[in-house]
Amino acid sequence: LADRDWFKTITRIINGGLNGFSDRRMYWDRNRALLGLPLVDTGQEGADIMAFQRSRGLTADGVVGPKTMLALAA
Repeated sequence: LADRDWFKTITRIINGGLNGFSDRRMYWDRNRALLGLPLVDTGQEGADIMAFQRSRGLTADGVVGPKTMLALAA
């Protein structure tokens, strides 16, 4: 998930929701800048997940569930 920059999904899995998201996002953006990495548009995440799901023949719902996790591991 981190390799795909699916930050909201990571936050949901670890925290059970998006509680504290703005603080986490602030630190993430700062650390990416320190590493010379581009900022990531988390508003695009759902569309990116759906594109991944379609490319693997999955139902493109933008939600990372068990089938999407299996496809990521393949």
